[in-house]
Amino acid sequence: MTEYYVSDGGNNGNTGLSHAQAWLTLQYGFDNMPNTAGNRLNINGSFTLSAEIDLTTFGNTNEPVRFQGYTSTAGDGGVADIDCATFQFIDTAYNAMHFRHLKFTNWGSVECIDVQDYNSIIECEFDGEGARARAATLGTGGVFAHNKVHDMAGSGTTAIVSVFTGWCRGNYIQTTGGRALSNNVTNTIANVISMDSTDSNAVGIYMQGDELVCEGNTVFNQAAGTGTGISWLAADMFTLVVNNIICGFSGTGGVGYGSTGSHEGIFGYNKFFNNETNVSVSGNPRRFIDLGNNDTLLANPFKSTGNADPNDDDFELSTGITGWPGQLWDPDGTFGTRNQHFISVGALQEAP
Repeated sequence: MTEYYVSDGGNNGNTGLSHAQAWLTLQYGFDNMPNTAGNRLNINGSFTLSAEIDLTTFGNTNEPVRFQGYTSTAGDGGVADIDCATFQFIDTAYNAMHFRHLKFTNWGSVECIDVQDYNSIIECEFDGEGARARAATLGTGGVFAHNKVHDMAGSGTTAIVSVFTGWCRGNYIQTTGGRALSNNVTNTIANVISMDSTDSNAVGIYMQGDELVCEGNTVFNQAAGTGTGISWLAADMFTLVVNNIICGFSGTGGVGYGSTGSHEGIFGYNKFFNNETNVSVSGNPRRFIDLGNNDTLLANPFKSTGNADPNDDDFELSTGITGWPGQLWDPDGTFGTRNQHFISVGALQEAP
């Protein structure tokens, strides 16, 4: 591979082959980086888009390529800021692209990133600024991992993050409405969903499809939620739902875990608190195995700090049991020495 560079202090007359010779604009970088598998466009500084990023000049839709923030050296963990100026960042059918260490703001009324298959978004931040309803949509084989998605407004039954098949792990998603995470045939492990919504359509994790694994998620609604913490619209194939904490869906019609349709799967070892109904299974269950140990907690496992800023220490998981089961991570590293297990999210989080 070859490393290429774009910096807000660069020049489009440069070679683009080093930080000192960085190009100036994102679009120029995408247009001039050779279409060779594995190349990386390293992005430094702050940028404001004048249009949606166009990858047409880049060429082949199937060559793996990486776009990654940095501070002074490629891969040093620095995060580049991108103000989308109400444009989408990328809306393309390209495959095998990798986005890392980028912070997105102000992307308008549609999702910031909408891509096709085998793309990954890792250790990025999406700041919805209280107005954005959607962040990212990935197709088959997508990876959405260790991202921080916050201040999202949500919208009805539209997912803030949607991954058709692939992997969703270690994300912090905070919203005041809509569906936080929608997966179809997706392995979902250890996400933290923070909601503040009384919308009956609000769902923390919405699963639709076969062969799903939903394990180790924390879904916490800080309002008297009337929606559903984890919802499975079942088909006919195997699904596993275990070791999740679901709290706060206490409004009329609120459900911690709900599934409808023709069920074939395994359910158990989940923990519930303050839901009007903890578990609702309806439709035509077939070979639906309840492992048991689905406990109703006697006390709230979360304690609000009274700080409304979702970037800060809004709530803590206070079970006192290391690593069990929905592994809460702290976006700002302020949890200190509390007896909890945290997921490493690279540049966006200090290790406890």
